Amino acid sequence: MVKSSAFMLVSLTARLITNIGVFFLLANFWDIQTFGEFMYYFTLTTLVVLFIDYGFSLKLVKDISKYPDKIHSLVSQAFICKLFLTLVLILIQFIFIQVINNYLLFMILLVGAIFNSFGLFFCLPFRAINDFKTESIITLISNLLLAFLILTLVIVGSGSLTIALAFFIGRVVFFSVSIKSYIKKIGNLKINFGFVKYSTVSSGLISNFPYALHFAAGTIYLQIDTMIIHGYLGNEGVGIYQASVRILMGALILNEVLTNVTLPKLSKSEEGLKGLNININRVFLLIGCIISVILFVFAEQIVMLLYGPDYSLVINLLKLSALLLLIKYMGGLYGLLLTVSNKQNVRVIAVLVSIVINILLNIIFIPMMGVEGAVIAAIISSTILNIIYMAVNFYIYKSVFITKRYFYLLLVYFTALFSVHLNEFSFSINLLITSFVMFLLILMGTTVTEKRKIISYMKLKTTKVT
Repeated sequence: MVKSSAFMLVSLTARLITNIGVFFLLANFWDIQTFGEFMYYFTLTTLVVLFIDYGFSLKLVKDISKYPDKIHSLVSQAFICKLFLTLVLILIQFIFIQVINNYLLFMILLVGAIFNSFGLFFCLPFRAINDFKTESIITLISNLLLAFLILTLVIVGSGSLTIALAFFIGRVVFFSVSIKSYIKKIGNLKINFGFVKYSTVSSGLISNFPYALHFAAGTIYLQIDTMIIHGYLGNEGVGIYQASVRILMGALILNEVLTNVTLPKLSKSEEGLKGLNININRVFLLIGCIISVILFVFAEQIVMLLYGPDYSLVINLLKLSALLLLIKYMGGLYGLLLTVSNKQNVRVIAVLVSIVINILLNIIFIPMMGVEGAVIAAIISSTILNIIYMAVNFYIYKSVFITKRYFYLLLVYFTALFSVHLNEFSFSINLLITSFVMFLLILMGTTVTEKRKIISYMKLKTTKVT
């Protein structure tokens, strides 16, 4: 599992470079207004392309993990459904001509997002069969090339349309490498388009619908606030808010690593599943606490380093986002277990309820508090979502997989945050406090066996250096 996690971390870090690191560059080279406009259309195309993503990252991985001998038929059916949805999207996208100011920018980003969606699709089978190495190589090469291209264009002063074209080129390269790797490693797609039946498409769409709804709801949940902010505060509000969101997305990378690595393993069998849950829940919380403390304590230094003084309003946003980050890590196991337990419909309903709450709170809080209102709305709605998840898991498993160690971690975490918040310590003192808190968190959040492994690893590294 450690090896799989390492490859998945490489894969997600590569995506992190283009989905987050690139935007740090754009924010530094562009003014807030231009950056905000670009991020608005980038977010909008992310939402639109959900129509063809259709939750395959959950359903296809789960099915292939259970039935690896049916990988060709499962991928072929999903691919046919994805092509059908793409054709529908191409037809309906024309409605945006009349309602979008910068339609050309929107279209370039949308077509790039479609190629990216298909590129990710052909990486899913590798994830399902635990071939994380292949996926990590594909994403690393493609995203590094894209990052280099955008970096070059930004330095020479390129505008938003040129950068959008760079994204398009990068996504096409990613798709090409992905499908070639799939054919080489797994085989050709076994599809006879002349004999594709309506029942094949309809049955695939119906069976995948709960996963599609959940995946769409989850993404909308993370992005809808940007749309609402644009309506109230314009491009500048979006620019400030998205600057904070990009940092949050980077900090959530380990949450995605744990989810992607754990899902295929738990999907294969439910034998011994309950014994793993407490440990997995503890790991989610431990990692969330450590990253959240760092973001909260060093929010000012992080913002100044990544964006500069023009984005000083992001500092308070990032501190609030640190709390949101912990809440998302705390809900990691519970959402995953609903998928594994075939309770995807329940998960979808829970997410939809939280989305409605989130939208209502955004409409109330954003006019009152500005962009900070959006983060507060997300904190409240995410907490409600976690409570629903925990209640359903308790009903299924008669447990929420929490031990005393869990509460000790939270006690240390909140004590540290309150101490830093109530006192204006220097950078050196904050560094000492954070180091001590991280030591306590690791001490309390790891088992004896895990401590021994960490010590052995550190000794091995020390020996090599010597």
